Amino acid sequence: MAEEHRRDDEQREGQFDPQINAAREAAENKINRIIDDFAKKVPGGEQFKEKAKDMAGGALNMVQDEARKRSGGILGQAGNVLSRLFGGSRSER
Repeated sequence: MAEEHRRDDEQREGQFDPQINAAREAAENKINRIIDDFAKKVPGGEQFKEKAKDMAGGALNMVQDEARKRSGGILGQAGNVLSRLFGGSRSER
């Protein structure tokens, strides 16, 4: 599941995507280590650790998608401001 999401990520590269992807990867690695450690301590935990990792990956997908939406909105707003400052609106030209 996480691998499919990463392939989608590579197809939708935006200006902030490298930072978003790096943050997601760091979080995913840390969460997976925590799940592994916890699964070792809980009787029978090993059998559920992959499902827990998949569920955590789904939560990270939602956070990553929201970050992408917001970063795209920031760029769009910045473009509008720069356009007004330096070039006016297209209808004025």
